[in-house]
Amino acid sequence: RAGTVTTPRMRQNRANPHRRTRQGPPIMYMPPPFTSRDPAVAARLMTVIPTGVLNRVLHDAFHKTQPPFSGRRQLKFYYATQTGQNPPRITLFVNEPRLNNPTYQAYLTTRLRDAFDLAGVPLILRYRSSHGQRRPDGP
Repeated sequence: RAGTVTTPRMRQNRANPHRRTRQGPPIMYMPPPFTSRDPAVAARLMTVIPTGVLNRVLHDAFHKTQPPFSGRRQLKFYYATQTGQNPPRITLFVNEPRLNNPTYQAYLTTRLRDAFDLAGVPLILRYRSSHGQRRPDGP
């Protein structure tokens, strides 16, 4: 090309596109699985919770202590399912995920730990709209 200045570094970068950044190629981050030295906790990490039982426990929790209101709206629970293990991940399908608050999430987590003997195990609750809109992991 006429009038274009090309330096040796530019030619080198075109030949190896990963060299353009100082860090090198992109590194995909994957968090390590949660591990425990206690065999009892390690066994609880792999707990499989039947969907029907999970829904009954959460239904009872929602009826025992109603979720707080946000303006004139209230979080409504439709159903839940376990979506992962190590640590256990539970997805709750609700009307408006943004209506959840940290206090109520802590209450639900405690109820689930008590019901399924998950003491010492991190428990991840995700809220998803039953209308197809997704929300990032809980608050």
